[in-house]
Amino acid sequence: MMAGVIVRSQAELDAALADPDVTVVVIDSPPDVPLDIGATFEKKVIVCGFSRIGHVYGNAEIFKVYECPTFENVSGRPTFENVDGNPTFVNVDGNPIFVNVHGTPIFENVTDFPRFVNVGGTAIFVNVYDSPLFVNVYDRPLFVNVDGTPTFESVTDFPRFVNVGGNPLFKNVDGTPIFKNVDGTPRFESVSGRPTFVNVTGTPTFERVSGAPRFVNVGGTPTFENVTDRPIFENVDGNPRFVNVDGSPTFENVGGSPLFMNVHGCPVFWLVTDGSTLLNVDAGVIIRRATGKAVLRNVHKDAKLLDIGSDVTVEWAA
Repeated sequence: MMAGVIVRSQAELDAALADPDVTVVVIDSPPDVPLDIGATFEKKVIVCGFSRIGHVYGNAEIFKVYECPTFENVSGRPTFENVDGNPTFVNVDGNPIFVNVHGTPIFENVTDFPRFVNVGGTAIFVNVYDSPLFVNVYDRPLFVNVDGTPTFESVTDFPRFVNVGGNPLFKNVDGTPIFKNVDGTPRFESVSGRPTFVNVTGTPTFERVSGAPRFVNVGGTPTFENVTDRPIFENVDGNPRFVNVDGSPTFENVGGSPLFMNVHGCPVFWLVTDGSTLLNVDAGVIIRRATGKAVLRNVHKDAKLLDIGSDVTVEWAA
């Protein structure tokens, strides 16, 4: 028979966890009474109210978190299932696992190797470093200051990422997420839907870009491989590389020294300037204006070159 108790102090918690007849422990303690949670002995531990947890460590198992508790330090290999409400987690490190994160929880300083599975709601993550793993990110979570080598697998709906650096990996980005200030060497594998990227610098790599993503202010030396469908690139500068461009992408204000290799489909280049280079330009491509020292090589006879400056190099295909 299931027996549950509500605890409000460390002594009551320790006694409940040691009692073999207790199967459910509900922590609803005053915020001025910090508690520590270590071994939970297969009890269903629920943390709620305004409880203040000073430290969760070891192999603790937290079955449910809701309302507004605060967790000051999470380390070791604890497991959290069903995080909802407005809890706050400060200093998350080690190898903890969080499954089913909803509501509006706040995570500050996420480091080492934690795992998050099914992150939704309006969760907020501030300062994500080292190598955490996020699987299935959806709804409207917010990530601020992402660095190190975190991995995000399956990003959909409306999440926002602000200040992305280091070497993070994003796999399968769909929906309408927003990425603002992308630097370092992040890698994006399979970008589709209608995501928005604002201020892209450093040396990021984008593989398989499709759907209708929007890139605003692209600098540094990013690489885009296999660009199809209807992406929009506004203000392209620096030394980006575009390999295999197809579909109907739009490029507005292309400067710096970008390289475009294998341009097919019906892309539109509104303004190509400076040291831009386009190699293998197929029929259907529209270049509305090219100026400066731009170079167009192996251009199909049916490509539309509308306003080409006198200093632009154009080499037609045989």
